[in-house]
Amino acid sequence: FGIGTDNTLYLNWRDSSGGWSGWGANWNNAPKLANIFAIETTDNCPHVFGIGTDNTLYLNWRDSSGGWSGWGANWNNAPKLANIFAIETTDNCPHVFGIGTDNTLYLNWRNSSGQWSGWIANWA
Repeated sequence: FGIGTDNTLYLNWRDSSGGWSGWGANWNNAPKLANIFAIETTDNCPHVFGIGTDNTLYLNWRDSSGGWSGWGANWNNAPKLANIFAIETTDNCPHVFGIGTDNTLYLNWRNSSGQWSGWIANWA
């Protein structure tokens, strides 16, 4: 994944023959983005988090059937964010960290039953 100077999202992937697809613009009708972060969960379902040029958080993920969810805006009532980072724990539970435009550190995670915690500010 890459973001162009025009805030357009580009994608280039490796196919099953080992070749590359070439850079495609505005992948999956992505909004104008300022920042992205992608993880692949252990169940082979990539999650792509993007922060729009308006500091809105977007999420797009591939499900187990191979289809993509589409870009959902203000995912899980996210605060306005300036930066994002995501990891997956060994129990297949993604954790998403965000720095808000108010310089507050936020956290949201998915538990083992698939539910998200909601955004927690200034956690310790």
